[in-house]
Amino acid sequence: MENLHFPKELDIGFQEIEIPFISQEDEVAVLVNQVTVNNKRYKIVIATPIEKIDDTIEIFIGWLLFAGLLLYVIALILGYRVITRVLSPVRTITQTAQTISKSNLSKRVPLPDREDEFYQLAKTFNTMLERLEKNFDKINRFNVNVSHELKTPLTIIRGEIEVALLKDRSIKEYKTVLQTILEETKTIQSIIETLLLLSKSDTKALKKRMLPLSLDTLILEAVEEKRQNANEQSINIVIKELESVTIVGEPTLLKRAIANIIDNAIKYSPPNTNIEITLNNSSDTILMIKDSGYGIPYDHIDKIFDPFFRIESTNEKRVQGQGLGLSIVQWIVKLHNAKINIESEVAKGTIFKIYFNKNN
Repeated sequence: MENLHFPKELDIGFQEIEIPFISQEDEVAVLVNQVTVNNKRYKIVIATPIEKIDDTIEIFIGWLLFAGLLLYVIALILGYRVITRVLSPVRTITQTAQTISKSNLSKRVPLPDREDEFYQLAKTFNTMLERLEKNFDKINRFNVNVSHELKTPLTIIRGEIEVALLKDRSIKEYKTVLQTILEETKTIQSIIETLLLLSKSDTKALKKRMLPLSLDTLILEAVEEKRQNANEQSINIVIKELESVTIVGEPTLLKRAIANIIDNAIKYSPPNTNIEITLNNSSDTILMIKDSGYGIPYDHIDKIFDPFFRIESTNEKRVQGQGLGLSIVQWIVKLHNAKINIESEVAKGTIFKIYFNKNN
């Protein structure tokens, strides 16, 4: 085709172009447009081989595929690095958990540098391990104490029987041996019954037995139950104030808790002293049992409710018991949604306070 020359009137951004010869066999793309200039109509026809367009498209698609593949590889590498970094604390926690056993509960998970969600997860995991370690130590001490407490009466029983069998004894001597065996058997039975009570998990069944009761009447019954024991130790139980109070509770257990505290006060008080009891019904119902005994060292107050824990007394008074009385008290108090508090000073005495919620 010849060069096309456009009139000057069409000089509106168009330039003279040269259209190469196109054979009839070629597939072309044609653009036709008409324009009117000075009442003259012109037809503009532009054609180009489709093959060139296809080549351009193929090159463009090739570059797109290459760029997409490159971006995919880069995304994989970056994603792997990001995921590895993000999951590193989880992997550390998992590895630490796999190495922890009952003999290695002191191990802790290293805390991440940043205080993010994984930091909180590791911190929570360490807190859980700390609680497990403390509870496991308590269980170990409990097992050791149980073994010791049961071993002592069993050793005495065995010793008495072996001595009695060495030779023939009189009826009186056999009775003495049997009496000793009976007392030690009662001790074993008491320990087992107390442990069974402490291990009860079916608190719902116990709470079904709760009913409205007169707390002041229950206190009087517990005092009368322990008064003879107190008199034998030359200790006087004084009721200073006893207001009329009705709460919801299990009467047998509550009376046992009160009696155990009074019994503990008798054991750790010198002769010719008083045990004072007050029941006040103000904002909360407060039962206070105060003695003038030997007192509890400050560093032992937190342990006083642990099973089998007993304070080594420096006084001449020999304290009987297995160290389970106050553990029972705490268990019963919690069962009744109440709180117990201890105030004590060595050589001056101890005050037990039980706070009963009026809506318990």
